[in-house]
Amino acid sequence: MPQDGRAIAYVRPHDLALVPAGAGGPGIDVAVRRAIPLGGTVRVELAAPGDAVWEAELTRSGWKALGADAGTTLRAVPRQLRVFSAQA
Repeated sequence: MPQDGRAIAYVRPHDLALVPAGAGGPGIDVAVRRAIPLGGTVRVELAAPGDAVWEAELTRSGWKALGADAGTTLRAVPRQLRVFSAQA
């Protein structure tokens, strides 16, 4: 059922895909703050619009294929998200 008003979208880190910023298509441009290797995955901290900090979780090979470092601009594309009403 559609609702009007403010909403909050939540994306789990493993449901946030990262692609090169020049790839076009849907998504939001973000900047890599840092990448943290965790076994077979890499947790990526991202500077998002509005001074927000987002996190993405990629496989090591997926991160390496991006060729990104701190400061690189990428496009964040949610594969799955949940939307909640922001109204009290």
